[in-house]
Amino acid sequence: MSLPVSAAWRAAARQARDVRPLVRLYYGDESSYLTLSTHDMQHDGTEYRGLLLESPQTDLAGNMTTHKITSNITSLKVNNLEYKPGGRFSDLIETVGAGSDIGFYNRWYEIRLWTKDITTWTGLPHLSAGKVIDIKQLGDEVELILEENNQPKFVDIADTLLVAADAADGVHLPVTSEGKVKQFVGGDHILHVGDTVASTATSSYKNNLTKALDLGFDASGNQRWLISEHKMEGMVTDESDSDGLWSVDSETNRLVELSAFTVEQNTSAGCIISHAVGVEFYDYWLPTKMQDEANEGAGDWGNDDRMRDGVFTTSSESAAGDTGDRSVIELAFPAWDNQSVADAQISEISVWARTYYDEINPGTPVVVFKMDNAADGGTGDCKANGVSTAIYNVFNFVSAISARIGSSVRVDNNVVTDDADDYDVFVYQVYKRITYLPTSQLTILPGARGYETPTYLDNRATTEGYTETHVDNDNSGALAEHPITIQEILLRDLLSFNTDEHLNENDFTTHAKWDVTGVVDDTGNDADWTFAGGSLNGTLIQTAANRLLKGIAGRKQFLKYTVAVTTPPDGDFTLVLTGVSESPVSVPYTAGVHYLPFIAAADIDTADFVITSLETTSTVGEFTLDGIHLLAMDYDEDTYNIASNDISAWLHAFALTEPTDPWKLLAELGQNSRSFTWPQPNGVVKIKVLEDTYSASVRTIDLAQAISEPKFTRTSVKGKKKNNTEGIATKVEVQYDFDGSKYQSVTTFSQDTTQQLKYGLLAAESYLKFQSKYIHSSATANLLEDYLLAQWKQPHNLVEVDLGIDHLDIDFADIVEFSNPPYKVMGETITANATRGGQTIYPYWWI
Repeated sequence: MSLPVSAAWRAAARQARDVRPLVRLYYGDESSYLTLSTHDMQHDGTEYRGLLLESPQTDLAGNMTTHKITSNITSLKVNNLEYKPGGRFSDLIETVGAGSDIGFYNRWYEIRLWTKDITTWTGLPHLSAGKVIDIKQLGDEVELILEENNQPKFVDIADTLLVAADAADGVHLPVTSEGKVKQFVGGDHILHVGDTVASTATSSYKNNLTKALDLGFDASGNQRWLISEHKMEGMVTDESDSDGLWSVDSETNRLVELSAFTVEQNTSAGCIISHAVGVEFYDYWLPTKMQDEANEGAGDWGNDDRMRDGVFTTSSESAAGDTGDRSVIELAFPAWDNQSVADAQISEISVWARTYYDEINPGTPVVVFKMDNAADGGTGDCKANGVSTAIYNVFNFVSAISARIGSSVRVDNNVVTDDADDYDVFVYQVYKRITYLPTSQLTILPGARGYETPTYLDNRATTEGYTETHVDNDNSGALAEHPITIQEILLRDLLSFNTDEHLNENDFTTHAKWDVTGVVDDTGNDADWTFAGGSLNGTLIQTAANRLLKGIAGRKQFLKYTVAVTTPPDGDFTLVLTGVSESPVSVPYTAGVHYLPFIAAADIDTADFVITSLETTSTVGEFTLDGIHLLAMDYDEDTYNIASNDISAWLHAFALTEPTDPWKLLAELGQNSRSFTWPQPNGVVKIKVLEDTYSASVRTIDLAQAISEPKFTRTSVKGKKKNNTEGIATKVEVQYDFDGSKYQSVTTFSQDTTQQLKYGLLAAESYLKFQSKYIHSSATANLLEDYLLAQWKQPHNLVEVDLGIDHLDIDFADIVEFSNPPYKVMGETITANATRGGQTIYPYWWI
């Protein structure tokens, strides 16, 4: 757990060798507080009573296997003996405050660490802050149970229930939808089958679909369905420009596609679609075999299996080019057996294909390229000069009965006459579509792209002040499927992190809440600095009374704003933020969006927000500030930028269909993305990805200076078989494509036989079959498999050691290294790279 300490405090504490907790217990309306410590003392003009029986403890721990983070609740044990005649601490519980607004329950507390010669409260490092959630009186002792400020916003997500007002008619919600939650959909859930297939996709009947909720019938008699509680990236107007909606026909146990629907709503309030009663569905079939092949002249089909393998990126080809060359192949479809559907309910049976021809040396050939079935009377040409991603309706069968008896399609490339050109034909895929009316209403299963990448990920680049550019920077409106992006959406949009705006009139369309001095002008829909009268000095002010929120002392905050520059200032010009910040903060004034984190001042509740320009030698300058936002930092955006790049190629897809504990969800998402999410004592949430390699640390720790002798151990060497079990995994597979009840896909396992021999484990004893509910991408599943094998095929060294005050600022997930170890660890050096079983063991340690 990181306790950020200043160099001055560290030097003073090192000299004094005396550190004490100072506690402020707020009560009533939280405008006043009681003060406690382990000693009677005075600091920064405030008396502290030495009623604490012991120093409070707080700790944070992360499990490398489960990725779960635990934070022990701090408690304060207070002496309850009489501290004055007839006065005990417990007497204050029901008396401090005014009127009914009294006591400590659910009131703010703050603990900082005192050391000699640091004379101000703001100069002391922050140990803990939060709320008093319970009080226990045990004779001569009172225990205050505390909840740190990193917890309060973590309430269940995806917990909004459907109510009668959500019904299509505003009254009658179907019984099957009562009590269901409005679901969150993240990532890509498109079912890659039939004419919804993009040219880069592979046909697959693996169910990655979500489940829509029945809203009943609207005034027009159409049935409505709720797709999600938010806007969906893949839903636009209707079936012509939206992702597919599907169902399972229980008669055939097949996934079938809704043929027509309307998108009634697709906003931040949710996505709703409707369809007519009696709407038809599409059932798609791939050819099962090649029934016959006949060639004439030099005609021949190469790689003909590709016409029916479901892959739209590889093709069969025919190189017939001279007169008389002909390549013919017949593809057979299975019989369609749905006895509950009458012939009259089948409106169309059609064949579709992706195909094109290529004239290498264009001439004027007479070419007949057809896909037809003469027995059924169907014919159809399919031509496209040049590479095309289009999927063509090749032809339709005449008789509906053809669906039941099965049919074949002849692919015929026939060069009738030739004009000395080279002529190739390519067929990527052929499939049959049966359009029919089911015997009963089917439940809708959206196969759509989920949550959109939000606009707040725009302007998340190094040019805006971040350490790294987010992988989804300036990608708003596109599908959100990167694991780190989805995790940030959970925090920002579902838990309202980083959304507490502290300023009024951010865009200056009105400016009654702003005050200006000097050359600053706030009347033109922005704050304008223009050199005038030989000066560029001035201030932009929003007083504490005019701000929306006052803020919390010592809390991390950030400023976001946009600069437009007409003439850059010259000379010794500076722009500085004061008042709300613990110390003056330099404000960049180059063109663009800027992100500026800082620590809130001790008196932020009464301090003004002030941006001041100062210069003595400037001769020119004109620029504006606009869109000025002052926000409490609930999570560190910069860490999310960095993490997104560490796993830039990873993709996640899942839906939340029941109330979900966000800490539990973030841990599971972390397991599936090598990431860890944790809160700091000041309430700011951070994220970090465990990387493949390391070449540097943030700190070298001298073990000779440690308070205790280091205790070295290793992680378990028993076989690891499941997600959350400890041990060694020398063989790994990832099961993925979870459809709600089963895993539909599995990677080809990877194993390390060297480690099996080294640690005396059979492959079966250390075979990790990792199950992922959040991955549908085969590429991501393979990346996870590679990571899991590398991470767990050998035990990891562990060390437990007590360190001094010089290392209070080390954070969870920091990478450190050691100097002056007392001995080798398990026979290995820990100050340089070592090799174990062919794997590099770095001299770095994860906190």
